[in-house]
Amino acid sequence: MKQQTFEAERSERWQRFEQLLEILDRGAHDTTGEFPSLFRQLCQDLSLARDRMFTEDLVTRLNRLALKGHEHLYASRVPPRSAVLEFAARGFPRAVRQEGPLVLALSGLFFGSLGLCAAAVVTWPELAPSFLGSDSLTQLREMYGEDLARRPSDDLQMFGFYIWNNVSIAFRMFAGGLLVGIGSLIALLYAARLEIEVRTAGLFVRIAPFQRKFRHVPAEELRGADIQSARLRVRRGWRIYAVKGAKAVQLRTTTGHQMLIGTQEPDLLAAALLR
Repeated sequence: MKQQTFEAERSERWQRFEQLLEILDRGAHDTTGEFPSLFRQLCQDLSLARDRMFTEDLVTRLNRLALKGHEHLYASRVPPRSAVLEFAARGFPRAVRQEGPLVLALSGLFFGSLGLCAAAVVTWPELAPSFLGSDSLTQLREMYGEDLARRPSDDLQMFGFYIWNNVSIAFRMFAGGLLVGIGSLIALLYAARLEIEVRTAGLFVRIAPFQRKFRHVPAEELRGADIQSARLRVRRGWRIYAVKGAKAVQLRTTTGHQMLIGTQEPDLLAAALLR
């Protein structure tokens, strides 16, 4: 095929490609969807022109069009931040609308099961242990029972403490993550705290945030409490709860289990357990 015939058969397609490039250069979008197919055909024409050793002017023109087309087709047109905002403002709502029946069905299952469980517990209170467990229910009764005279100011103070504590931990974990995770581990260990509660139902102890539930020792199982050094040589099978402090309280139970609880106020803890 001669170059003149080659150009005559393809010149109209090249001109259309140039027009699309001008549209894209102005920041507009290709609404026809022709651009990718025209780009592929242009790359084939460029390969043929080089292989058949057509004139340098033709090869240079086709190469220039191919480079500009590649830039528009594969380069990122939207900064990452704009892409995230675009998805949050339009992409995500559009996806939710497209999957509307599925979203409604899953929401119904989630909130419906929650409503059914709440209604069942209100109607049949004896079902409550099936959802929370007896230890959790005992803890809730001890904390929020009607016999506890709590002032509104106490609730507000505790609310502020929990918000401050959780937010400060989150910031420390975020900042520590910048040090390849080592800082996060240090912040997590620093945030560890020993929580001890002595109630009428017995002793409740846990190391937060590593333990979600309290370890419960019923009052009828407590046989004695001795103040020991935190460096006491323990034996196999002992349960140890300690974060800091030079003293500890050793618990003896009717079941034979030994427990060592580190505390900075061992006298107060031992007195409370032996009351």
